Amino acid sequence: MPLAVFWRSGNPAGHVALSLGNGQVISTDFDGTDYRAGRLSAGPITAIDTWGPRLGWRAPNFRAGTEG
Repeated sequence: MPLAVFWRSGNPAGHVALSLGNGQVISTDFDGTDYRAGRLSAGPITAIDTWGPRLGWRAPNFRAGTEG
C-alpha cells in the first residue's frame, strides 16, 4: 500500500506525494515545474526534500463511493 508523504514547502498548502517504496515517490510537479493536472512523475524522495522539511506520512484513506 502506498503512503502519503507530507512536506512543508514555500506553498502555504505544503506538498503531498505518494510513496512507491525503495525511496521513490509519485508527484504531480516532481520535475520542479508548476502543477499540471493529470500529469504524474516518479523519482527519488530526496529530490522533494530540497523543497522543505518532511513532516510525516500516513496510509491514504480512500473510501469507496464517496467524494471529497
